[in-house]
Amino acid sequence: MCNTDKQKHWHFADVCTLKFWEELMTKQINPNDRKYFRLLRKIKTKGFRNRVSRNGITRALFSELLSLDLSTGLLPILTTKRVFWESVIGELLWFIRGGSEKTHYRLSLYDLIRLIGEKRAVAMWGLNQRQFAEKGKTLFDGDCGRIYGAQWRYWGENHIDQLAKLIDSLTKDPYSRYHIVNSWNPSEINDMCLPPCHMFFQCFVRTERDSKYLDLSMVQRSCDMFLGVPFNILSYAMLVHILGRIIGAQPGILKILLQDVHIYEKHIEEGAIKKQLSRKSLPPTARFEIPGFQTLKELEEIIDSIKSPEQTNKLFSVVDYESKPPIKATLL
Repeated sequence: MCNTDKQKHWHFADVCTLKFWEELMTKQINPNDRKYFRLLRKIKTKGFRNRVSRNGITRALFSELLSLDLSTGLLPILTTKRVFWESVIGELLWFIRGGSEKTHYRLSLYDLIRLIGEKRAVAMWGLNQRQFAEKGKTLFDGDCGRIYGAQWRYWGENHIDQLAKLIDSLTKDPYSRYHIVNSWNPSEINDMCLPPCHMFFQCFVRTERDSKYLDLSMVQRSCDMFLGVPFNILSYAMLVHILGRIIGAQPGILKILLQDVHIYEKHIEEGAIKKQLSRKSLPPTARFEIPGFQTLKELEEIIDSIKSPEQTNKLFSVVDYESKPPIKATLL
């Protein structure tokens, strides 16, 4: 409620405004959905319109920050629609493994299929991989090129293992300012089926109340707020848990700097965004259960041992997750 310049008492009309009820609803939902909702609504109402991209017309804002607290041990997974965590963890493990000599230090779609199944893998990466093949850039069937994990584990001609170096520096020199992993390799952009959207992350170790915490900040250049960002939030939260396990730190704060953060007009027309904004979230309860690895090498061996999506979800699982039903929207 608010008072006007003319009168100093509360007005029932003020209480009934849409803005008031939206703010009231926002205050009632869990902190992860609340922060996501605020930004989603901000883009919908204040985003620059009629921006034509290669995938459609968008409303967009530039350089918005999401900050999420992981120190409770719970995952910041949205509850106002179901987030398919099975796809998220499988893709993250695919990135962490980073290909091999057998795949010419490139990522293979078939390795992702092994982790999450053909339907999900093709839905996530099939179109980009097919277009990459049609351009004659693949070296083998299913080749996705030098994306993400290939850069994390085999950067440049010398195949620098950025992820291993990160873990080593976090362990031996925790207060260093060099805890960085970069996916954006300008010299190899044309050798990727899709240039990286989440392109850079940096870690920060802090000690508070005799406990060691691992914080992570990620920069994302292109951010599909409705379909992509919920996956990205969960993926990097899971990465913090995995890195924390290896270096002996508790999950801390996850910050994501969303650069070109947008919603597609198509998703507005389909009613998907309105439907999600009309929902009230559930309390955060989801936890991430992972096997007992202590080193990156042990984690690699676990990933290599996985033969099916069922095995992936048995070893790496989200438990106690409750959500509203999925919301369908066109993948653009």
